[in-house]
Amino acid sequence: MKKLLIFLFIAVVAAAIFISTINLNKYAPMVEKAVYSSTGYIIKIKKGIHISVFPLGVKVSSIAVKNPKSFYKNDIATIGALYVEFNPLDVVFSHNAKINAITIKGLKLYIVKNKDGVLNILPLKKKQKGSESSSNKGLLIKRITLKNAYIEYRDLKSKKSIYIANIHLKAKIKKKQEEDVYKSIALKGDIAFDTFKINRLAAVSDFKADFSMKNGLFDISPMKYKFLDSPVSGSFSVDFESGGLTEIKQKVDKLNLEKLSKALYQKLKLKGFLKMNLDIYFNLENAAKTLNGSFAADGKNIVIIGKDLDKVIDGFQKTGNINAADIGSFFIVGPLGMLADKAYSAGYAAEGLESGKTYIRRLFVKVKIKKGRGYLSDVAFSTKKNRIAAKGVLNFITSRYENVRVAVLNKAGCAVIVQRIDGSFSHPKVEVGRSVAKNIINKIGSFFRKLEKAVGIKKAKCKIFYKGVVKQP
Repeated sequence: MKKLLIFLFIAVVAAAIFISTINLNKYAPMVEKAVYSSTGYIIKIKKGIHISVFPLGVKVSSIAVKNPKSFYKNDIATIGALYVEFNPLDVVFSHNAKINAITIKGLKLYIVKNKDGVLNILPLKKKQKGSESSSNKGLLIKRITLKNAYIEYRDLKSKKSIYIANIHLKAKIKKKQEEDVYKSIALKGDIAFDTFKINRLAAVSDFKADFSMKNGLFDISPMKYKFLDSPVSGSFSVDFESGGLTEIKQKVDKLNLEKLSKALYQKLKLKGFLKMNLDIYFNLENAAKTLNGSFAADGKNIVIIGKDLDKVIDGFQKTGNINAADIGSFFIVGPLGMLADKAYSAGYAAEGLESGKTYIRRLFVKVKIKKGRGYLSDVAFSTKKNRIAAKGVLNFITSRYENVRVAVLNKAGCAVIVQRIDGSFSHPKVEVGRSVAKNIINKIGSFFRKLEKAVGIKKAKCKIFYKGVVKQP
């Protein structure tokens, strides 16, 4: 028995030495040519192909994929090393190419959309009919691992960019003999990355999540990450069997508004924390029109540096004049801007800023979203002296404000100053009724105060604009 073990050990070592001496570099040009003939992309294997023994497989080092001539970067992707592990018995006895695992290290992927709207990652040559179905049956991969990957996306027309750095991914794959492509594949794994940037703004960091796919349902849960160093938790799912029904749930208990203002605005400064909750669902084929769900935000003791809103309102009550952006812009760059992301305008954030501070005792936002429209069901905030509320609709289908009105309220919840926000999310307009500006105070303010003092009248009636969570200071 001892001699047999020694013989087997020597045989395994000899086989390993023999396999390691096999030179596969001569096949590199054949691989490069095969890829080009099937996709139209030029790849270059710079450091060659080698056989690894434990585990048995192939290692391809330093791979580059060239961009088409119409794109600005030299490479679509570069790969530090590609490891392909396989069982030799499957190669000998199975008609299918079974791969135990693929490991990709040091991937750098540059996705570019040129000014004509064409993506550089799309295949340059079309596959022949029947080739896709046959390849799906012939190639089986059990595990995929991604280590230290970097992905960059650029839109050359809009000049928008997205960066994801230090990505790590592990996925186990099971394949069944099903006609439905979504039911035929089952996934289970985890993903993590260090940084996610939009236009070089480091918004998301320390992302970690588990993911799975079964019977056409792709699910990322639990999902944890930091948004501007504020912890966020949630989930994301897509049901491909239901036409791409997508559900997104995100919750943050303490969003740091000071870091948010530094990231988004040049002059406007905020201090304080905000609790936010997003729960939406939509269909991928027509996301805007099928958008439903809710958005909520709640915060106390928030400070806005650069404008004293109470002073602005006092000045209006004395003179009847007000800058159109003074009150409405607070909602555009604040509660409404959280949903209408294109409204984060540096111009609106800076307009009218001077000196002073606005102390917000309570900010509350509740928006119900139905069929692509966000209805402002309870949106208001209170300062030291005033309570301000908003009504109307955010149309996500057309990206416009619909009859959005912002009002300064009296104790009864009636409007004493009204401004209207109209136009697109990217170029909103804030207007106040100039011809009736002074009459607003005279008729709604002084008139009702006189009535309240009249004999037999304890409380004057008026049309209620707001009766939500935020109370009068």
